[in-house]
Amino acid sequence: GRQSYRISDLVSLALQRSELLIASEKTVESARWLKGQAKAWQNPSVSIGAGYKSNSGKNGAAYEIGLSQPVYFPGKQRLAGDIAAMQEKIAGLGRDETRLFIRYDVIKLAYQYVVASELAKHLEERVRRFNAIQVYLTSRPFPSPRKRMEKYIIEMKLPLLKKELAEVRSGKDIAWARLNLFLNLPSPIAIDPPWFDRGIPLKLETIVSSVEKNNIDLKRQALILERTEAESRLAGKFIYPDFSLSFLFSEERVSRDVERFIGGGLTFNIPLWNTNKGNIKSLEANAVAEKAKLEYACLLYTSPSPRDRTR
Repeated sequence: GRQSYRISDLVSLALQRSELLIASEKTVESARWLKGQAKAWQNPSVSIGAGYKSNSGKNGAAYEIGLSQPVYFPGKQRLAGDIAAMQEKIAGLGRDETRLFIRYDVIKLAYQYVVASELAKHLEERVRRFNAIQVYLTSRPFPSPRKRMEKYIIEMKLPLLKKELAEVRSGKDIAWARLNLFLNLPSPIAIDPPWFDRGIPLKLETIVSSVEKNNIDLKRQALILERTEAESRLAGKFIYPDFSLSFLFSEERVSRDVERFIGGGLTFNIPLWNTNKGNIKSLEANAVAEKAKLEYACLLYTSPSPRDRTR
Protein backbone atom coordinates (compact mmCIF):
# COMPACT_ATOMS: atom_id res chain seq x y z
CA GLY A 1 0.00 0.00 0.00
CA ARG A 2 0.89 3.64 -0.04
CA GLN A 3 3.18 5.10 2.61
CA SER A 4 1.24 6.44 5.59
CA TYR A 5 1.99 9.85 7.10
CA ARG A 6 0.95 11.43 10.38
CA ILE A 7 -0.21 15.04 10.47
CA SER A 8 2.96 16.09 12.33
CA ASP A 9 5.07 14.45 9.58
CA LEU A 10 3.22 16.44 6.91
CA VAL A 11 3.66 19.73 8.80
CA SER A 12 7.41 19.10 9.25
CA LEU A 13 7.81 18.17 5.59
CA ALA A 14 5.91 21.26 4.44
CA LEU A 15 8.03 23.55 6.64
CA GLN A 16 11.22 22.00 5.28
CA ARG A 17 10.20 22.41 1.64
CA SER A 18 8.34 25.72 1.75
CA GLU A 19 9.95 28.36 -0.46
CA LEU A 20 7.70 30.93 1.21
CA LEU A 21 9.26 30.13 4.59
CA ILE A 22 12.75 30.27 3.07
CA ALA A 23 11.93 33.75 1.76
CA SER A 24 10.73 34.77 5.24
CA GLU A 25 13.93 33.45 6.79
CA LYS A 26 15.99 35.47 4.32
CA THR A 27 13.96 38.57 5.15
CA VAL A 28 14.85 38.10 8.83
CA GLU A 29 18.50 37.54 7.91
CA SER A 30 18.48 40.72 5.83
CA ALA A 31 17.02 42.69 8.74
CA ARG A 32 19.64 41.22 11.08
CA TRP A 33 22.48 42.41 8.83
CA LEU A 34 20.91 45.84 8.54
CA LYS A 35 20.69 46.04 12.34
CA GLY A 36 24.44 45.52 12.57
CA GLN A 37 25.06 48.04 9.82
CA ALA A 38 22.89 50.68 11.52
CA LYS A 39 25.25 50.72 14.50
CA ALA A 40 28.43 50.95 12.42
CA TRP A 41 30.73 53.95 12.67
CA GLN A 42 31.48 56.08 9.63
CA ASN A 43 34.81 55.48 7.95
CA PRO A 44 37.65 57.92 8.60
CA SER A 45 39.14 59.85 5.70
CA VAL A 46 42.82 60.44 5.03
CA SER A 47 44.28 63.16 2.85
CA ILE A 48 47.88 63.21 1.62
CA GLY A 49 49.45 66.05 -0.32
CA ALA A 50 52.94 66.77 -1.60
CA GLY A 51 54.45 69.57 -3.67
CA TYR A 52 57.36 71.81 -4.51
CA LYS A 53 57.85 75.20 -2.85
CA SER A 54 59.94 78.13 -3.93
CA ASN A 55 60.54 81.19 -1.73
CA SER A 56 62.98 84.01 -2.45
CA GLY A 57 65.07 81.86 -4.69
CA LYS A 58 65.09 79.02 -2.25
CA ASN A 59 63.51 75.77 -3.30
CA GLY A 60 62.26 72.81 -1.29
CA ALA A 61 59.64 70.11 -0.83
CA ALA A 62 56.41 70.40 1.07
CA TYR A 63 53.94 67.74 2.12
CA GLU A 64 50.98 67.33 4.45
CA ILE A 65 48.90 64.53 5.96
CA GLY A 66 45.38 64.94 7.28
CA LEU A 67 43.09 62.55 9.15
CA SER A 68 39.38 63.16 9.70
CA GLN A 69 36.89 61.02 11.64
CA PRO A 70 33.15 61.71 11.16
CA VAL A 71 31.16 61.30 14.39
CA TYR A 72 27.40 60.99 14.75
CA PHE A 73 25.72 63.36 17.15
CA PRO A 74 25.24 61.48 20.46
CA GLY A 75 22.09 59.39 20.47
CA LYS A 76 21.61 59.07 16.71
CA GLN A 77 23.56 55.84 16.39
CA ARG A 78 21.71 54.20 19.28
CA LEU A 79 18.31 55.20 17.91
CA ALA A 80 19.20 53.95 14.42
CA GLY A 81 20.20 50.62 15.96
CA ASP A 82 16.97 50.46 17.96
CA ILE A 83 14.90 51.12 14.83
CA ALA A 84 16.74 48.39 12.92
CA ALA A 85 16.27 45.97 15.85
CA MET A 86 12.52 46.62 15.82
CA GLN A 87 12.45 45.99 12.08
CA GLU A 88 14.20 42.67 12.69
CA LYS A 89 11.52 41.74 15.23
CA ILE A 90 8.79 42.70 12.74
CA ALA A 91 10.44 40.48 10.13
CA GLY A 92 10.59 37.68 12.73
CA LEU A 93 6.87 38.01 13.32
CA GLY A 94 6.33 37.73 9.56
CA ARG A 95 8.33 34.49 9.59
CA ASP A 96 6.28 33.15 12.53
CA GLU A 97 3.09 34.10 10.70
CA THR A 98 4.28 32.19 7.62
CA ARG A 99 4.95 29.11 9.76
CA LEU A 100 1.48 29.30 11.27
CA PHE A 101 -0.07 29.76 7.83
CA ILE A 102 1.72 26.67 6.50
CA ARG A 103 0.85 24.63 9.58
CA TYR A 104 -2.82 25.66 9.50
CA ASP A 105 -3.26 25.05 5.76
CA VAL A 106 -1.49 21.68 5.82
CA ILE A 107 -3.62 20.45 8.73
CA LYS A 108 -6.83 21.78 7.16
CA LEU A 109 -6.11 20.30 3.72
CA ALA A 110 -4.95 16.99 5.19
CA TYR A 111 -8.25 16.55 7.01
CA GLN A 112 -10.19 17.61 3.91
CA TYR A 113 -8.30 14.98 1.91
CA VAL A 114 -8.85 12.24 4.51
CA VAL A 115 -12.56 13.04 4.93
CA ALA A 116 -13.05 13.07 1.15
CA SER A 117 -11.19 9.74 0.87
CA GLU A 118 -13.34 8.10 3.54
CA LEU A 119 -16.52 9.53 2.05
CA ALA A 120 -15.47 8.29 -1.40
CA LYS A 121 -14.96 4.77 0.03
CA HIS A 122 -18.40 4.90 1.64
CA LEU A 123 -20.07 6.05 -1.59
CA GLU A 124 -18.18 3.46 -3.65
CA GLU A 125 -19.55 0.75 -1.36
CA ARG A 126 -23.08 2.16 -1.66
CA VAL A 127 -22.80 2.29 -5.46
CA ARG A 128 -21.56 -1.30 -5.46
CA ARG A 129 -24.50 -2.44 -3.34
CA PHE A 130 -27.03 -0.55 -5.45
CA ASN A 131 -25.56 -2.06 -8.62
CA ALA A 132 -25.92 -5.52 -7.11
CA ILE A 133 -29.52 -4.82 -6.11
CA GLN A 134 -30.28 -3.48 -9.60
CA VAL A 135 -28.82 -6.61 -11.22
CA TYR A 136 -30.85 -8.80 -8.87
CA LEU A 137 -34.11 -6.97 -9.55
CA THR A 138 -33.51 -6.92 -13.30
CA SER A 139 -32.97 -10.66 -13.34
CA ARG A 140 -36.38 -11.38 -11.78
CA PRO A 141 -38.64 -12.98 -14.47
CA PHE A 142 -41.98 -11.79 -13.09
CA PRO A 143 -41.43 -8.84 -10.82
CA SER A 144 -44.31 -7.81 -8.59
CA PRO A 145 -45.54 -4.17 -8.49
CA ARG A 146 -43.59 -3.71 -5.29
CA LYS A 147 -40.40 -5.02 -6.88
CA ARG A 148 -40.97 -2.81 -9.92
CA MET A 149 -41.23 0.18 -7.59
CA GLU A 150 -38.03 -0.89 -5.81
CA LYS A 151 -36.31 -1.24 -9.16
CA TYR A 152 -37.51 2.22 -10.18
CA ILE A 153 -36.19 3.71 -6.91
CA ILE A 154 -32.83 2.01 -7.42
CA GLU A 155 -32.62 3.23 -11.00
CA MET A 156 -33.35 6.78 -9.83
CA LYS A 157 -31.03 6.65 -6.83
CA LEU A 158 -28.03 5.06 -8.54
CA PRO A 159 -27.24 7.96 -10.94
CA LEU A 160 -27.50 10.39 -8.03
CA LEU A 161 -25.03 8.32 -6.00
CA LYS A 162 -22.64 8.13 -8.96
CA LYS A 163 -22.88 11.90 -9.40
CA GLU A 164 -22.19 12.46 -5.71
CA LEU A 165 -19.28 10.03 -5.87
CA ALA A 166 -17.78 11.90 -8.84
CA GLU A 167 -18.08 15.20 -6.95
CA VAL A 168 -16.44 13.72 -3.84
CA ARG A 169 -13.60 12.24 -5.92
CA SER A 170 -13.12 15.61 -7.60
CA GLY A 171 -13.00 17.33 -4.20
CA LYS A 172 -10.51 14.72 -3.00
CA ASP A 173 -8.26 15.36 -6.00
CA ILE A 174 -8.46 19.13 -5.47
CA ALA A 175 -7.64 18.76 -1.76
CA TRP A 176 -4.64 16.58 -2.62
CA ALA A 177 -3.42 18.99 -5.29
CA ARG A 178 -3.57 21.90 -2.83
CA LEU A 179 -1.92 19.88 -0.07
CA ASN A 180 0.82 18.71 -2.41
CA LEU A 181 1.72 22.32 -3.18
CA PHE A 182 3.24 22.30 0.31
CA LEU A 183 4.60 18.72 0.23
CA ASN A 184 5.84 18.30 -3.36
CA LEU A 185 5.40 14.50 -3.31
CA PRO A 186 5.31 12.40 -6.51
CA SER A 187 1.98 10.66 -5.82
CA PRO A 188 -0.97 10.64 -3.39
CA ILE A 189 -0.32 9.26 0.09
CA ALA A 190 -2.22 7.69 2.96
CA ILE A 191 -2.75 9.91 6.00
CA ASP A 192 -3.32 8.65 9.53
CA PRO A 193 -4.78 11.66 11.39
CA PRO A 194 -5.93 11.86 15.00
CA TRP A 195 -9.66 12.32 15.37
CA PHE A 196 -11.30 14.60 17.91
CA ASP A 197 -13.54 12.90 20.45
CA ARG A 198 -14.63 16.09 22.17
CA GLY A 199 -13.53 19.69 22.38
CA ILE A 200 -11.42 21.21 25.12
CA PRO A 201 -13.41 23.62 27.33
CA LEU A 202 -12.06 27.18 27.11
CA LYS A 203 -12.97 30.29 29.06
CA LEU A 204 -13.49 33.57 27.23
CA GLU A 205 -11.15 35.36 29.65
CA THR A 206 -8.40 32.85 28.89
CA ILE A 207 -8.84 33.29 25.13
CA VAL A 208 -8.80 37.10 25.37
CA SER A 209 -5.68 37.02 27.55
CA SER A 210 -3.95 34.68 25.08
CA VAL A 211 -4.89 36.93 22.15
CA GLU A 212 -3.54 40.03 23.87
CA LYS A 213 -0.29 38.23 24.66
CA ASN A 214 0.34 36.10 21.57
CA ASN A 215 -1.58 37.58 18.63
CA ILE A 216 0.90 38.29 15.84
CA ASP A 217 -1.08 41.20 14.39
CA LEU A 218 -1.15 42.97 17.77
CA LYS A 219 2.56 42.33 18.35
CA ARG A 220 3.40 43.65 14.89
CA GLN A 221 1.30 46.78 15.29
CA ALA A 222 2.84 47.48 18.71
CA LEU A 223 6.32 47.19 17.20
CA ILE A 224 5.36 49.43 14.27
CA LEU A 225 4.15 52.06 16.74
CA GLU A 226 7.37 51.75 18.77
CA ARG A 227 9.47 51.99 15.61
CA THR A 228 7.58 55.07 14.38
CA GLU A 229 8.04 56.81 17.74
CA ALA A 230 11.77 56.02 17.62
CA GLU A 231 11.97 57.36 14.06
CA SER A 232 10.29 60.56 15.28
CA ARG A 233 12.88 60.94 18.05
CA LEU A 234 15.69 60.30 15.57
CA ALA A 235 14.29 62.91 13.21
CA GLY A 236 14.31 65.38 16.11
CA LYS A 237 18.01 64.73 16.63
CA PHE A 238 18.78 65.60 13.01
CA ILE A 239 18.44 69.23 14.07
CA TYR A 240 21.78 68.73 15.76
CA PRO A 241 24.49 68.19 13.15
CA ASP A 242 27.05 65.43 13.01
CA PHE A 243 30.63 66.59 13.22
CA SER A 244 34.12 65.60 12.16
CA LEU A 245 37.28 65.58 14.24
CA SER A 246 40.36 66.42 12.16
CA PHE A 247 44.12 66.11 12.65
CA LEU A 248 46.65 67.77 10.34
CA PHE A 249 50.40 67.50 10.02
CA SER A 250 52.46 69.41 7.41
CA GLU A 251 56.13 70.01 6.80
CA GLU A 252 58.00 72.35 4.46
CA ARG A 253 61.71 72.10 3.70
CA VAL A 254 63.19 75.14 1.99
CA SER A 255 66.98 75.05 1.78
CA ARG A 256 68.06 74.18 5.29
CA ASP A 257 64.95 75.60 6.94
CA VAL A 258 62.30 73.15 8.14
CA GLU A 259 58.84 74.35 9.06
CA ARG A 260 56.32 71.98 10.65
CA PHE A 261 52.67 72.43 11.52
CA ILE A 262 50.54 70.19 13.74
CA GLY A 263 46.89 71.00 14.36
CA GLY A 264 43.37 69.74 14.86
CA GLY A 265 39.89 70.88 14.02
CA LEU A 266 36.17 70.39 14.42
CA THR A 267 33.83 70.60 11.43
CA PHE A 268 30.04 70.67 11.55
CA ASN A 269 27.09 72.07 9.64
CA ILE A 270 24.99 74.91 11.00
CA PRO A 271 21.26 74.01 11.02
CA LEU A 272 20.24 77.41 9.72
CA TRP A 273 17.98 76.71 6.73
CA ASN A 274 16.90 73.11 7.26
CA THR A 275 15.75 72.05 10.73
CA ASN A 276 14.01 68.85 9.54
CA LYS A 277 10.71 70.20 10.83
CA GLY A 278 8.61 68.63 8.06
CA ASN A 279 9.95 65.12 8.69
CA ILE A 280 9.44 65.49 12.44
CA LYS A 281 5.81 66.55 12.06
CA SER A 282 5.17 63.82 9.50
CA LEU A 283 6.55 61.10 11.78
CA GLU A 284 4.64 62.47 14.78
CA ALA A 285 1.43 62.25 12.74
CA ASN A 286 2.36 58.69 11.69
CA ALA A 287 2.90 57.78 15.34
CA VAL A 288 -0.60 59.03 16.22
CA ALA A 289 -2.03 57.03 13.30
CA GLU A 290 -0.19 53.84 14.31
CA LYS A 291 -1.37 54.25 17.90
CA ALA A 292 -4.96 54.52 16.70
CA LYS A 293 -4.49 51.38 14.60
CA LEU A 294 -3.14 49.50 17.62
CA GLU A 295 -6.09 50.59 19.78
CA TYR A 296 -8.52 49.52 17.06
CA ALA A 297 -6.77 46.16 16.64
CA CYS A 298 -6.92 45.53 20.39
CA LEU A 299 -10.63 46.37 20.38
CA LEU A 300 -11.25 44.21 17.32
CA TYR A 301 -9.51 41.12 18.69
CA THR A 302 -10.47 41.29 22.36
CA SER A 303 -13.98 42.77 22.50
CA PRO A 304 -16.90 40.28 22.66
CA SER A 305 -19.21 39.90 19.69
CA PRO A 306 -22.66 41.52 19.75
CA ARG A 307 -24.21 38.10 20.41
CA ASP A 308 -21.94 37.62 23.43
CA ARG A 309 -22.89 41.05 24.81
CA THR A 310 -26.58 40.11 24.86
CA ARG A 311 -26.04 36.98 26.91
